[in-house]
Amino acid sequence: MKSMKIKVSNIDETEYVYTTRSLKIKFGEKTIESPLRALTNSELIAKSNIPSEIPLQGEIAFIMRKLDKKEIIEFMDNNRKFSRVLEYIEGYKLRMQHSDIVFSLIQPTRSALRLINRDEARVSQFIRMNIKAQQMAGFESITIPWVGVGMRKAIEIYKSIERNLENELIFFVDVSDPEGLGEIVDYFKELNETGRINFVGVIYGSPRKNWPSYDILWRNLRDVDLAVIVADVERYENSRYLSGLHLQEFIFGDIFALEMKRVYKGRSKDGEEKDVGRLLKFFNRENLQVLPIKDTGFDVMENVAKEFGDDKKIKIALENYEEARRDDEKLSVLLSISKVHEFMASRDEFDVSREYIDKSETKDYIKEKETLNEFLRRIKGQKKLSVQI
Repeated sequence: MKSMKIKVSNIDETEYVYTTRSLKIKFGEKTIESPLRALTNSELIAKSNIPSEIPLQGEIAFIMRKLDKKEIIEFMDNNRKFSRVLEYIEGYKLRMQHSDIVFSLIQPTRSALRLINRDEARVSQFIRMNIKAQQMAGFESITIPWVGVGMRKAIEIYKSIERNLENELIFFVDVSDPEGLGEIVDYFKELNETGRINFVGVIYGSPRKNWPSYDILWRNLRDVDLAVIVADVERYENSRYLSGLHLQEFIFGDIFALEMKRVYKGRSKDGEEKDVGRLLKFFNRENLQVLPIKDTGFDVMENVAKEFGDDKKIKIALENYEEARRDDEKLSVLLSISKVHEFMASRDEFDVSREYIDKSETKDYIKEKETLNEFLRRIKGQKKLSVQI
């Protein structure tokens, strides 16, 4: 693997409103700057469903394959299922070959974790199979998923893996339980100081429900030269449709990967009409919201067409979006267009916000984004952002 060096560029925070930073990730001759949005298999799945040849590019790419209760047992016990998961991550690794860094995470759902945690031997077996699949797929960096055993037990497992593998390792934690989180972060810092790890991973949880965990992580890692990947981030915060990735940028993390959800493939009942105006949502860079098309305050057609290079097929699909009320295939295409558009627009917006962070002018950026401004004030209990800045 090419030599890698990570350095904190700037830290910009106010204790009661926002916490953010910028990094430089030097990878061979290349320098990647964060915060940034990773390209994911979720967006590539959407890309394959639309009538456009526009390429999706991301300096860092992230493959996430979730395993439910049935799949995790088959992954460990069934040759065909193991091979299918291997082929899945291999296939997306190939499609992401133009990215500078590609990671893959095979992560059980919480219900799947509860199932295998009944037997410690099953947990060990899953980790072995998981590592082997990534090695066979040719990944130089090996991710170690969160296996739901608690922080202190996780440290024991991670130490054993670290002693026995020479690969670049990326250990994941789940923010849903803050107990022992400080201890595992101390372990990560020790590994980072010796040059053993450059990245750590966090399984996303809603800031509303996991604030103590994010506070612990920020206080302990804010000035550490360790890049944090926040995986499976919700597309938007439900009450205000605020982009989850752009909110998380001002709470904790450096590299943000969208949640893995499949594009709508449902089938309408005869005569049933879908509320396309509500189902179809687009990202608005002006306010960082992912709004239903009928509620958007900006020119959807012009904005989206611009991102797609004024592609005529995309324009036609958008101009006739109401036809998707009874056409599931058209609805699927439209939802895919919205996801691909969001990736491109959001990726570029991270470039803008990063400039503010680098200059310690984050407060000015937040003030320009009314919905983000209001949400951060509310979630941190502040009446006026200006009071604390």
